[in-house]
Amino acid sequence: MREAMIVIPKTDNSGRPLDALIDSALAAACDQFGGATAVPAEGIWRSPTNGRVYREPVIQLMIAVDDTAIPALRSLAAIIAREGEQESVYLRLPSGDVEFVEGVR
Repeated sequence: MREAMIVIPKTDNSGRPLDALIDSALAAACDQFGGATAVPAEGIWRSPTNGRVYREPVIQLMIAVDDTAIPALRSLAAIIAREGEQESVYLRLPSGDVEFVEGVR
């Protein structure tokens, strides 16, 4: 097994808390993968459209999986992106490769 990670924003783009989404993602991780570790962190990124630097509180959802879990990881990240109204969500695969799973545009 190796570690995968999904970064979940703590608020949507309007500043509304995403506590229910985080709880749902934690429950899904327990159901699909047997468990996870949720670590508070801060995401920092530069917008490619306006050049502005954004800082936001996030949860790093770390999950021990094997490569057979990749479709389920991508699906969970897509749900988080869509329901959290995010342009994309950061997903680190067990290989260490990183993807940005798209949500709203």
